[in-house]
Amino acid sequence: MFILTIVIYTLIAFCFGGAAIIISFKPAIINTTMMPFLNNFVAGNLSHRAILALSGLLAIFLWIKLLQIMIFKPSKERTISFEGKNGKVSVSLYALEDIVRKMVEEEKGDEISGIRPKIISRKNDLNVILTINLASNINIPQITFTLQDKIKEKLQKIIGAQWNIAVKIEVKKFLLRKDQSAQGKSESQIPQVPFREYE
Repeated sequence: MFILTIVIYTLIAFCFGGAAIIISFKPAIINTTMMPFLNNFVAGNLSHRAILALSGLLAIFLWIKLLQIMIFKPSKERTISFEGKNGKVSVSLYALEDIVRKMVEEEKGDEISGIRPKIISRKNDLNVILTINLASNINIPQITFTLQDKIKEKLQKIIGAQWNIAVKIEVKKFLLRKDQSAQGKSESQIPQVPFREYE
């Protein structure tokens, strides 16, 4: 959608600018019935034609500059900052996300997989969104509440208690553990005695 919008406005800017430049050099192409005002404005008046040509060039130039700002603007680094005793301290959100990921991996082992943390900062608020896959036999409220508390505690130790930290956990999948899968297969392979129910 963003690309389509840029293309449409680029066409409009170049059509307007190009038409203005062409009309300023060849006013005879104007339809006097459809555009009498524009015909009166440029006909026989060099200064008006010069203004029209400059307007067209300006429209194209400004749109090109705007495109450069929108497309080639430098990406802002994702950091949070606070004032330390001896100056400003900046911490990368990528580093904090990596700490959260490693902490969850060490905390719960094979019960949790697909760990994808994302941290969003707004002023003094820090929102942690943790996406995970869980083992199917796990107690969801117990493990998620424990994770929320430990993630919040860990981040507050690193960046300080002045941040309002909220931890949201999104469970995307439930997975069978290897021992459960093996147990299910072994049970399915036990031979059944025929006509056992008639004994």
